[in-house]
Amino acid sequence: MEEGVPVGEHSTGTRKRRKSGTSKRKREQENRYTDKDPDMLQFEPPCNHKEGRYRCCSIPAFYLIQQRKRVLNHNDKLQQDRLLGSMMSVSVPKRRPRKDGEKLNSMFIRYQVRVHDETLPICCEKMAFYNIFSTNFNLGFGDPATDVCSFCSRTKFQIECADTPEKKLELQAELTAHKLRAKTFHKIMKKDSQNSMSLCFDLQQVQPLPKLAIGEAYYARQLSYYALGTLLTLITHFPTFYCWTENQAKRGAIAVSSALTHFLTNYNFKEKSISLLRLFSDGCARQNRNAHVVHALYWWLLNKSPDSLKEICMTFLVRGHSFLPADRMFGILEKSLRKHAEILTPKEYHDIYGTVGVVHVLGEDWHIHNFRDLCDYLKKPVGISDMKRVRLRKIMKANKHYINVKLEYTYTMDDLSKCPVSLLKRGHAIENIERFDPPLVPLRNKIKAEKLLDIKKLLQQRFGENWKNNDQLQLYVKVIDHEGLSDQCEDDEIVECECMEEEPGL
Repeated sequence: MEEGVPVGEHSTGTRKRRKSGTSKRKREQENRYTDKDPDMLQFEPPCNHKEGRYRCCSIPAFYLIQQRKRVLNHNDKLQQDRLLGSMMSVSVPKRRPRKDGEKLNSMFIRYQVRVHDETLPICCEKMAFYNIFSTNFNLGFGDPATDVCSFCSRTKFQIECADTPEKKLELQAELTAHKLRAKTFHKIMKKDSQNSMSLCFDLQQVQPLPKLAIGEAYYARQLSYYALGTLLTLITHFPTFYCWTENQAKRGAIAVSSALTHFLTNYNFKEKSISLLRLFSDGCARQNRNAHVVHALYWWLLNKSPDSLKEICMTFLVRGHSFLPADRMFGILEKSLRKHAEILTPKEYHDIYGTVGVVHVLGEDWHIHNFRDLCDYLKKPVGISDMKRVRLRKIMKANKHYINVKLEYTYTMDDLSKCPVSLLKRGHAIENIERFDPPLVPLRNKIKAEKLLDIKKLLQQRFGENWKNNDQLQLYVKVIDHEGLSDQCEDDEIVECECMEEEPGL
């Protein structure tokens, strides 16, 4: 038997394989980064830029071939990246917009080619590495979705469970139309119309008073601290807050109307020739989209508005997609409120809100007027809860100013079937509205006995039996002792909200 050669002693043997010069992976990389079109016969210009910011088509083909050979002569990707880096200029990443409102994209790379000692910029259709950073290396870890639209969630579930293709297509069309209406609202709000002013207003989430860190505060009922935020969307980001507490008044249409008319009355319209006032808010029927707010604006446009202002257009959000610029300032406030474990008085809330904007305190800076009495002279707009826009237009007729109101179902198109109408009731003239002086509402709102008992027990658990001797707690002493316990709540304003009801026409 012939003796075999042991493996490892010589370079050759029965079981020894020689290593090839390049690996399979190396050969694939070389093939990938090798020039397959050296004369650029298959090259097609991606754009038509010849002059202006980019000059892609003004570069001669000779220089393109020269730069291409310079890069593709190297089969190594690292070497090619180093050469491409010499033809790029990276902008400084910025996440905040400029003062004029123009936004800057982060990590945007501009490419350039050198021709006759001149650098010519070439375009790039999308932000460099955008898809990679947004899909695979996204550093923003978002929370699970909350406060989403119920109609969108329900329709998506119905689409998954649809039995027939026709039913599925019908549901998809409804969902697309619903989302299109929501996008249309934000497009209208961002649009800067000439000789117009845009005002956004919204009520913040109710804040507890007193705010305590003990565990019993999580289950106990407390006083409510209300704040209505107003923001000039296209002029300034410095908001105005109208603040009050539950023992003073409820947060209903009368309070919202009084705060809105106070803001408009004290705003300086004379510096700008404004003919159109645009108001944006959510569609809450108990606070914003109701007859009392329309009547208050009717009265203000007739008596208090400047001569240049001719029209007020109220636009309401699609339910479920109610994100307004005012929500941004509320988010900033909530971050500040988290830093305070305990807040005992409304003054502490005023100081925190004052770091973000201007604070108007009820009873000191502004008052609530009873615009409900205007229902004696003005009719309620029919079907206002279904409308997307409400227009109030001031016209001149027989040397007198009149107000016409038009309700619209859509955001963009005028409904020709809906004609502007006058809200004056039969037997009343426009002089009645001109002479109308809305009376002040007393700053007293009775609170249920159960809530007062919870507040009393909560203060005893936190400060002891002698909590009434604390100077910071005199507000609660007044509310509990002076006003007395009452198990009935005045129903002058509607307490509950209809935001949970289905919005028609979706």
